[in-house]
Amino acid sequence: MTVNATGPWLDRTIAPVRKRKKPLLRLTKGIHLVTPRASERAHVLFAKDDGRLFFVVPFLDMTIVGTTDTDYDGDPADAAATEDDVRYLHDAARRAFPNAPFDHIYFTWAGVRALVREEGVEEGEVSRKHGLFDHEKREGVAGLLSVVGGKITGYRDIAGEATDAVMSKLERRGRASTDDVPLPGARQADSDAALPPNVTAGTVSYLASVYGSRASRVLELIGEDPGLAAPLCPHHHGVVAEVTHAVHREWARTIGDVLLRRTMLGITACQGLDCVEAIAGRVGALLGWDDTRQREEVARYRHEIEPMRRFSTA
Repeated sequence: MTVNATGPWLDRTIAPVRKRKKPLLRLTKGIHLVTPRASERAHVLFAKDDGRLFFVVPFLDMTIVGTTDTDYDGDPADAAATEDDVRYLHDAARRAFPNAPFDHIYFTWAGVRALVREEGVEEGEVSRKHGLFDHEKREGVAGLLSVVGGKITGYRDIAGEATDAVMSKLERRGRASTDDVPLPGARQADSDAALPPNVTAGTVSYLASVYGSRASRVLELIGEDPGLAAPLCPHHHGVVAEVTHAVHREWARTIGDVLLRRTMLGITACQGLDCVEAIAGRVGALLGWDDTRQREEVARYRHEIEPMRRFSTA
């Protein structure tokens, strides 16, 4: 059995083996604005123009405003905010908070929702529920099951349901049994563990908030090399040990992997641009990059986040 769980790329992934061409998904795009702190509380609001629900939510020392919901038919990897998207959220938030700093935008981000296809309804009315598509039963293609729709918040239930379906198809006994298994980092950290002498309480608190019980593994690295307690960036609470942890223990292979997908630095106001060369040097030392490769990787990271910074004003 093959389980196709390729999210918004699902229709493209399975097109060569399907007998029908009707898409299984309806893709919609959502974008967010990240601004200076505008409120200490989370707010659920409704846009005056069309009555759509949106949020103004504290995040780190910033605020997230979002999201939009518009049909999307391009490559999900190319999803980005447009001028209309930004103006819509900015104007809606400004009406609710006339004196908030929404004119100062640090960056935006965009994502694509992979929804079970529905026709004849507005984007925001499309169900967020998932479905399992048995290609043998529906189209005569044996050995293939597709996970259609759903949201990341329900991924564990979806994975369990898909596993149970596969076991049934294969006529095997057993079922998914992860309901009571803690997620990685979910166990309580050992409060009695010895801390490296050069680590502040603020650093410990930050690492615990990001890594959960796995914070102890980052602290172990600092215990072995006290220099890894140095700040990652002047604008961020992170430490250099996170880079080593990301590369050696979480398989990061690019600067984008480290800053956007392993640590929190890539989603702070500066997105690591103020220290990206230093980060490249640290990642490069761990992965054996020469100076030319480091420059190439810095350029690659700048290119990767360019869509996020097209509307930056702060």
